[in-house]
Amino acid sequence: MNPMLLKTIKITVTFMLCLVAENLFSAEVINIDVSSILNSRAVTTYSNSTFYPWTNGTDNASNGYITYTAAMAANLKSPKPLPDNGFISMTDKHPDVQLNYNNAENVKNQTCFYNTSGSFEFQVPQKYYSKMMLFFTSGASANLSVTLTYSTGSPVTKPVTVPKYDDNTFETNATYVNWFYLVKDVGKFSLTNVQKSPGNHNINGVELLPDVNRVLVSIKVTKPNNWLNFWGATGVTADNTAINEISASAISIYPNPSIDVLNVKTSLQPAECNISIVDISGKSMKFSILNYQSGLIQINTRQLKGGIYFLNLKSTNYNSTLKFVKQ
Repeated sequence: MNPMLLKTIKITVTFMLCLVAENLFSAEVINIDVSSILNSRAVTTYSNSTFYPWTNGTDNASNGYITYTAAMAANLKSPKPLPDNGFISMTDKHPDVQLNYNNAENVKNQTCFYNTSGSFEFQVPQKYYSKMMLFFTSGASANLSVTLTYSTGSPVTKPVTVPKYDDNTFETNATYVNWFYLVKDVGKFSLTNVQKSPGNHNINGVELLPDVNRVLVSIKVTKPNNWLNFWGATGVTADNTAINEISASAISIYPNPSIDVLNVKTSLQPAECNISIVDISGKSMKFSILNYQSGLIQINTRQLKGGIYFLNLKSTNYNSTLKFVKQ
């Protein structure tokens, strides 16, 4: 292939990814203050000519992570360390994320660590949120429950299955449809900075979809008896002051129940709206669009299991959620 054509394709794809990320995260992004629940260090740092080691490992008691500066001071080859400042740049999967460690801070706790069954809870700035992302490294695949408490109404508990720290295939596994890699292929190290793997650890993120019509107050995570580090949370707000509900006459879906195809009739132009589908527990579902043109959107529902789902169409000035049944 022509090298200039390849370069053009690469630039075009990069530009499109940037547009997607900008569109997804143009709302306010809040890195939640979880300092009140941090109780452990998972990352070795280096400052003032001294190593400050992790205190509880990321998969068991003998393995932790290391910053770039600490890795260089230890003369490690191909260490695959974490960035010194704990800052993870935005992608099409997540906004900018600030983790709770920094190489310059040598005694500060960095994660919330549990190796037994239990729970932890933290407050969030009281706002309307369209997304809330939680970040974990888990010693094994495990079933968590996450409870979202709002200023009004009853709390909502969502089941969440966290992948194992070295699972590099979960993005193709339907069990983890709402998970993504925050940091992939991190090296793990002993307390004396001996590298234990070439880089097969991950910090994984899960995207939750809070009720955009209620103010979120707190989040509680309940876990079984497994090794778990919680790194933090980042929320994306929903500006409800600028959202008007689409009237019932402006949007309709058919057939309902749906077997293979769901038709969405709307006055919105395709470029104006974002489309998402969640199941009754709030989990994001994968789907494909068969036809996308002015006035009509056709969604392939064949891959969905039978049950109740919610279709959301959202634009700058509109937000509408409709229930449908997949047979």
